[in-house]
Amino acid sequence: MTIDDKIAKLDKECPLKPFTRSSMIFSSVRRMKAEKEMNIPIAHRSGFACSVKTGKAANKMAKREWESFYSGLCGQLNREYPDLYFSLFPKPHRTPDEQRLIDYMEKSEGRPLTEQEKNLSIDQAYSFGELQDHSQRTPDQQSVVDVVARSRGTEWAEEHANSIIAEAEAYGCIDQSQPERKKIG
Repeated sequence: MTIDDKIAKLDKECPLKPFTRSSMIFSSVRRMKAEKEMNIPIAHRSGFACSVKTGKAANKMAKREWESFYSGLCGQLNREYPDLYFSLFPKPHRTPDEQRLIDYMEKSEGRPLTEQEKNLSIDQAYSFGELQDHSQRTPDQQSVVDVVARSRGTEWAEEHANSIIAEAEAYGCIDQSQPERKKIG
């Protein structure tokens, strides 16, 4: 498929809509995302979105400048129109522990939390040690959880993983001298 064919396809599938603020931001991000995924050279991409900071159209930017601009537009779409943002970038998968935390927070607040509040609550729970991710477990800790999962089921074991690990450490079943894995990302 030639670049002209790709652009014609994008014009049909991802039209740019300058009617309202939300449609301008959404259609720009959707189009830029599609152009990036199709590896269309920046010079051939739409110049619909322009940087207020530099005054440049998106198709006149250097690669790093374009990536930074695109990232900023994505962030703006997420802050101002989260539903539109999540229609382009699906919500992240949540572990059962994370979902239970969100359910508890929404029940105690008496209202649904925004995506930003959910993510902040989850980040805080990890930083305070209230939640533990698989990537943060040592191999010995994961082995103990896996043994319990075989007899009780994975969902139950994951739900009670922190207690299982604490009890195994208390009984000396886990070597606590191993350094903990750090969460990547």
